[in-house]
This record gives sequence, structure tokens and C-alpha cells, in this order.
Amino acid sequence: MDILNYFGYGHLFEYIVTQEDITKVKPDPQGYLMAMEHFGVTADRTVIFEDSPSGIKAARATGASVMIIDHF
Repeated sequence: MDILNYFGYGHLFEYIVTQEDITKVKPDPQGYLMAMEHFGVTADRTVIFEDSPSGIKAARATGASVMIIDHF
């Protein structure tokens, strides 16, 4: 969060889940599920963008659609 605010991007995000907010880290899907619950959306209405193997595994465990980013 600090890095987003440092560069002036913090205001672009409505909700941010950090490691301090969860008890289980990726590949556990807890962070994604927390965000989905916050917005009141189900997996079939969610798209997750991920670029790391553990993140992809966590995203897939939610049942949501997963967009894998392998180059940017």
C-alpha cells in the first residue's frame, strides 16, 4: 500500500488486501476470497489477473476465471 501511495496510485483502488489482512498466503486463495466477499461477487462473476505460479494456483482455487500474465 505504501508504494502505491508513494507513486500516487493509491486512490485508484477501491479495496486492497495485503499480507497483513490475511492469515494464509498464496497459494491459499484467502486473499482473493476476502476481496470477492467484500464486493459481494461470486466466482462466476470474477476475473483474476495473475503472474506468479503461487498466485495462479490461488486464483484457480477460487473457481474464478484467471487471466495469466506472462509478459508485460
